[in-house]
Amino acid sequence: MALLVARAKRSVRAGTGGRSVEAQDVFRRTTSMLFAGTALFTCLLLTLLSMQSLRVALGERESLGVGFLWACVAMIVFALAGLIRILRVSGQGGALLEDGSAEAPLTGGLADNRHWFLGVIYVDRGDPSLLVESRFGIGYTLNLGNRTAVLFLASYVTLVAILLGLALSGTVQ
Repeated sequence: MALLVARAKRSVRAGTGGRSVEAQDVFRRTTSMLFAGTALFTCLLLTLLSMQSLRVALGERESLGVGFLWACVAMIVFALAGLIRILRVSGQGGALLEDGSAEAPLTGGLADNRHWFLGVIYVDRGDPSLLVESRFGIGYTLNLGNRTAVLFLASYVTLVAILLGLALSGTVQ
């Protein structure tokens, strides 16, 4: 996700005296650091889970222990604190860091209503970007006009459906 965010399409705002790109760079850096930190935290948790599971399987312990639960809580707090920091400090795409961005129009196609379905689904076959900034809230959305994005979404939905099917059939416990 950190790499995808770093390459996502920018919505450069005119009339900000160059602050738009600078503010968006701060937003991207902060968001990428949050994703990278969360990924490292997840790797640490999976390692801890593997070690504790082996100890339980070998009979050295009866359960995973409270430490694993606290590590999960710490990861959730880390992710939420990072998200709140992004929302409070930079806003979506660094909008809070810009001077005069309230009256400056969006450019680069992101404000063009022809490419947005219901205001939340972005479809532009002429845009090579895999991700674009969301119009509302914070984060990015897939460009469903990009074949790679559609393939990614279809693969994800298929994987979730397979896992759900296996869980419901009782194969996975």
